Amino acid sequence: MVRDFVLNIVNNLNMEAQVDVNQEKNVVKVNITGKDAAILIGRRGETLDSIQFLAGLALNKVKKDSHFKVLIDIENYRSKEKNL
Repeated sequence: MVRDFVLNIVNNLNMEAQVDVNQEKNVVKVNITGKDAAILIGRRGETLDSIQFLAGLALNKVKKDSHFKVLIDIENYRSKEKNL
């Protein structure tokens, strides 16, 4: 579900990117990589945060009885951001 949501965004922007999804308990981790993927980060990660928020809303609306947290990262931006 989350993978399809993110892929829809990527495809609508005509970007070449790969979307990998892993689930650990109630956390869905999405990693986006590709030539143009950094465009989705936005200024100070605002676009990335927005995509992550919307993906979480979409997932929890479909799976009403569960409370998943969605974490989206693009080209390891989040880990690089922590080291700044």
